[in-house]
Parts: sequence; C-alpha cells; structure tokens
Amino acid sequence: MADDGMKDALLKREEAYADQPLIYPPSISANPLSLRQVSVILVAYLTLGTIVFYLIQDQISGKKTNRILDSVYFCVITMTAAGYRDVGPNTNLAKSLACIFVFTGMALGGFALS
Repeated sequence: MADDGMKDALLKREEAYADQPLIYPPSISANPLSLRQVSVILVAYLTLGTIVFYLIQDQISGKKTNRILDSVYFCVITMTAAGYRDVGPNTNLAKSLACIFVFTGMALGGFALS
C-alpha cells in the first residue's frame, strides 16, 4: 500500500534526525504583553474607532439616539463581528472602514489572547 511506504519514509527520516535537537519556530510575540499593555492597546483601538465612526455616522443606517454612544456601540459591535443588524454601514466608505475595523479587531483580539 502507498500509505505504508509513506509511513516508512517518514519513520526513516525521523530516525536519521533523532540525535539532533528540536528547533521550534519563533513565537508571534517574543515578548509577551502584560494585561495593562493589552488594555491600553484595546482602549486606543476603540477610541480611534469611535472617532472614525462618529465622523461618518451619517453614512450608518439605524435608529440613532446619542451620537457618541451610537459610535461606541457601532465600534464594539463591529470589532466583535457580532452584527445584530440594528445598525449598519450604507456607503462604500463606511463599509470599507467597517471591514478594516473588523479584521484589525479580530487580529488584536487574537494577539491579546495569545
């Protein structure tokens, strides 16, 4: 069988390198961040997002109550990629900024958890 030949080849290769130490790839973060540093990064990210969404709030659909609170709400909902469909971007600019914010938020969330 082809699988047995492949397994044998892998085992022979492992035996050939058995005396050499394992080399692990470098971590994403060589210096782990403290909780305080992660908190500062996330607060700065949310602040920047709130300012951006406050400036383009006319391009976001949905019931609006308070401009700042609505911007913070849209920022958090977009960052977490929850999307409750109560507010949403209408224009290409707003959609592009929301996409950038989602992907950056997911990356920051993953980085914060690692």
